[in-house]
Amino acid sequence: MLQLVDVLSFSNKSLFIFDEPFHGFYIHGKTVHESGEMTIDKMVDYLNEENAVVLSNHGLDNSDVQKLNCSLVNELSKNSPHQKIYECYRLLNRFLCHFINK
Repeated sequence: MLQLVDVLSFSNKSLFIFDEPFHGFYIHGKTVHESGEMTIDKMVDYLNEENAVVLSNHGLDNSDVQKLNCSLVNELSKNSPHQKIYECYRLLNRFLCHFINK
């Protein structure tokens, strides 16, 4: 898990993963460097600086917190416009799979 957090931090990306319909994890990937693009040599230098605690924290509000446990309420999911889009996608996908498999 720590390796995934490191990769997300270096690439300046955050991730939200659901393990249940209404439960998931948020991983905050924030680079403290000027850019997410760098050479391998520069990345090794940055890792050494982080190990020496020269750089600031990656977490939320400049803390060490990068992984959050999240729960959503059922009503939020039902009323979301994304739920309608997902339902349309699911129906279209089922139709196309049925059409292609004929």
